[in-house]
Amino acid sequence: EIRVIDLGPFKQKVDDALPVRKAALSIFSTCLDKCPELIDVPEFIPILAKALGDVEDIQLQTHQIIMAMCPRYPAETLSSVES
Repeated sequence: EIRVIDLGPFKQKVDDALPVRKAALSIFSTCLDKCPELIDVPEFIPILAKALGDVEDIQLQTHQIIMAMCPRYPAETLSSVES
């Protein structure tokens, strides 16, 4: 998933899966906006919890999704925070 590229005097870490994770969260965000009745929130909460421990870009996207979920799914969001 993460590879190190040798650039001479220094090395750079490249996360090849980062664009895929961003795209997956973007798709969920779009579904949350366009077809919220099709989303199984309790099954998606653990994925969001794991994404909160990812790199900063993924964390930011995850926070935005959680903020959008709060008014639509207050009970599910609150119960996931408590557990």
